[in-house]
Amino acid sequence: MDMERFKVYWRETCFIAGWVVFLVFLVLGSGLAFSSWLDHLELFGFPLGVLMLGIVSVIIVIAVMFWFVGVQNHIDQIHGADEDL
Repeated sequence: MDMERFKVYWRETCFIAGWVVFLVFLVLGSGLAFSSWLDHLELFGFPLGVLMLGIVSVIIVIAVMFWFVGVQNHIDQIHGADEDL
């Protein structure tokens, strides 16, 4: 891969990684910010704030990671940096 294509590849990868970090902090930050308010509501007998922080945030983070892997594989294929397994 020549240097110009490498710079474009790296810029796209950093952009996507930045979005992943932003989304993870947004999910965890909103869970922390609204946790005490959500604890007044209950779902299946548990405070909703606990469920949001403990379960939903983990599911969202895992979903974001799967999204990142798919997008990164697409970027790798476009730039010829994909791996044949």
